[in-house]
Amino acid sequence: VDFSQNELSSGGLTHVLEVCRHCPKLRILKLYKNQIDDGGAEGLAELCKLIPGIEEIHLSHNHFTERGVEVLVTAAEASRPAHLSPLWLRLEHNDVNNPETVFNDLQSRLSVCMRVNEVRCTVRVCCMKRKVHLPFFNLQRETRRGPPGANPGFRPLPGANPGFR
Repeated sequence: VDFSQNELSSGGLTHVLEVCRHCPKLRILKLYKNQIDDGGAEGLAELCKLIPGIEEIHLSHNHFTERGVEVLVTAAEASRPAHLSPLWLRLEHNDVNNPETVFNDLQSRLSVCMRVNEVRCTVRVCCMKRKVHLPFFNLQRETRRGPPGANPGFRPLPGANPGFR
């Protein structure tokens, strides 16, 4: 299922997830380049529990923070059967501050891999036998850089408070 590049918000995501709940054989869900934030993390976490065999979820270029990542990765890892290939969970280019610290915390508690070995870790295989792959997770937006004007080219979303990033 591919709903990428559709300006979906977390509210719109609920409708997509309602459809996905009726697809027990769903393997790939693409939601990259939307406007989904932490408000969508719980629904996606529930989907991981409902469809533990899902193979790929693409959520790059959205607006998840550390909080949403924690909810989603924790649920995905807990519901993933050990005998399946790892979940390929794309969360790069979101609004995660200090991604290395966030990943290290997740890795200390959960079965996750950042796919540091690009030859031996693939979409379907983890050389470390982890349950969740977070490829390119260290590549995040720098969203909080100071006062407006400090980040040339930054434009807040319509209706957004330009002082909050």
